[in-house]
Amino acid sequence: MNGDTLWTRTYGGGNYDYCNSVIETRDSCYLLAGATLSYGAGNFDYWIVKTDANGDTLWTKTFGGGYDDRGTSVIETGDSCYLFAGYKGTGAVNSSDYWIIKTDIDGDTLWTRTYGRSSTDYCTSVIETSDSAYLLAGGTLSSGGFDYWLIKTDFQGDTIWTSTYGGGSSDRCYSLIETMDSCYIMAGSTPSYGAGNADFWIIKTDMSGDTLWTRTYG
Repeated sequence: MNGDTLWTRTYGGGNYDYCNSVIETRDSCYLLAGATLSYGAGNFDYWIVKTDANGDTLWTKTFGGGYDDRGTSVIETGDSCYLFAGYKGTGAVNSSDYWIIKTDIDGDTLWTRTYGRSSTDYCTSVIETSDSAYLLAGGTLSSGGFDYWLIKTDFQGDTIWTSTYGGGSSDRCYSLIETMDSCYIMAGSTPSYGAGNADFWIIKTDMSGDTLWTRTYG
């Protein structure tokens, strides 16, 4: 409780590996998600590491193909599985799609889904909602730059609705929560609104993705 180090661990190979998200699982382990150049199919791949309570590796998994695939967020689902979110390269120049992977507790794939428009789409955050759905937030490239892009799916990853939020510049969403009143809040940055340059930007929506209010801070 005093902030004194109990232990540290490193995980990686001879190349560039980084972690974007970590959770504690119901079986008192830790699950780390990110990307690796050291392992996998080539270029960046999703890299998942599960450890015990002392940080010792239980298993690792990579997911990806020959393009740039990066994991950004992980959750444990209500059915005691894991859901990994990030983005998957499509092979076209500067093109990627949202990519989610659902696995069992051993990291074996149950299903995967991709969601994309015509250019660059990247997912930064995923949550399970109180109505047993999944909600993904990130960015999509529009004519004016990036916009926040929110996707709600059912428990099998099939799209229920999508919605975009943004102005004439690149607005980037990084974090997502469900509120106590069963609404959603997205947080990120905006150069389109606010005081100038980039400001904090939060958007509160209802369960259908319709905007209730927005605020900028900066």
